[in-house]
Amino acid sequence: GAAPAGDPGTAVSDGFGGTALDTCLWNSIVRSDPGYVSVSDGRLNITTQPGDISGSATNGSNLILQTAPAGDWVAETYVNAPLLEQYQQAGLLVYGDDDNFLRFDVVADNCSGCAKQRRVQMIAAVGGAMQRQDGGYPVPPYGAQAGARPDPHVPGPRRAPPTPAAAAT
Repeated sequence: GAAPAGDPGTAVSDGFGGTALDTCLWNSIVRSDPGYVSVSDGRLNITTQPGDISGSATNGSNLILQTAPAGDWVAETYVNAPLLEQYQQAGLLVYGDDDNFLRFDVVADNCSGCAKQRRVQMIAAVGGAMQRQDGGYPVPPYGAQAGARPDPHVPGPRRAPPTPAAAAT
């Protein structure tokens, strides 16, 4: 079994073995609708339902959560979702409540029956106000590897600090 969520310094992982969600690890489900959630073949399956947590909509269901560990942490997920029509989405959610969250989604933009159009978006809300909404990044072709790792300890390109302006004489 997986280590209890929230233990500092302990890697927490779920291979979704078996046929039931590990509710010791996934210890909170916001607006649970169990008829649309299953575990099979090493996957968590959630059938999308109408609803959202952006703006005035606070009716998104089956937000399956676990307690974040103390200190710095990294979260990774793989998303395989058909996303057949506009506004269907799947992704990773860091959730305080419906007014305070950060989410990374793959979103469908096409009408029902139209050619698939998907994009990646990031939305952040604090106190019910949208702080940031990025979107419009096309989804890589099927089979391509893509990911985000917001970890300050991972080396990567850094922007040089701005050069101070010369003082007027």
